[in-house]
This record gives sequence, C-alpha cells and structure tokens, in this order.
Amino acid sequence: MDRTTFNYATQSAINDGQFEKINLAQKYASSFISGNPQFTPTDLEKLGTVGLAQFLETVGSNGVRFNNPSRSDSAPEQQQNKPSDAISPGWRNQRRSEPSLLLHALAWGITTGLFPIFVALIHFTILKP
Repeated sequence: MDRTTFNYATQSAINDGQFEKINLAQKYASSFISGNPQFTPTDLEKLGTVGLAQFLETVGSNGVRFNNPSRSDSAPEQQQNKPSDAISPGWRNQRRSEPSLLLHALAWGITTGLFPIFVALIHFTILKP
C-alpha cells in the first residue's frame, strides 16, 4: 500500500468514526430527552470530544462551554496551543546538540596559530641546502 492510499484510508476511517460518534450521540441525546431509564451517563465516555459536543448541542445545553478543537467557534488561544517548533519525523535522526562556541574558538585559534609555523617549517626545509 503506497502512502497516498494509506493516508486516504486513514482519513476515511477517521471521518467514518466521527460520523458514527455523532449518530450515537444523537441517539443518546434522544434517549436522555425522552427520559429513558436505560440511559446512563457512563455511555457518554464512548463519544469522545466530537460526540460529546454533538450530545450537548442536541440536548440544548447552551450554558456549557465545551472546548472542541474541530469546531470553528472554539477559543482562538486554544487553537494556538500546538508547538510551533515541532520537528518532522524525517528530520528526527538529524537532531543533535549545538556545538560549543568555546570549542570552535579554541580550534580556530590553534589552527590559525599553527598555520604560520607549518608554512615556515616547509619554507626552511625546502631552502635548507
């Protein structure tokens, strides 16, 4: 299975799952409104955030603020909680700590100091009879 087919299949499964949760939430809401004694609040645990938001909307509890990230009326500060410096999985093996500035300065100084000595040794070796 190639990546495009996999992505399509997973997105389709997610959409189907959310659709079923919404249908189940509407069924639980009608059972709650009609006063069915078989309704238990523990059934709501199966709904997840999408289904619970649909349940509350169907029941008509407008006084309850439910933070659902898939809804457009959610708070803007909640939508910005995602980390902006997230690393792509393809770059994970490229991660390493920053090199020390002191070590770079020390290496540059030693190289700069030894270069004239090396050039002088070659010069005297070639010119020496």
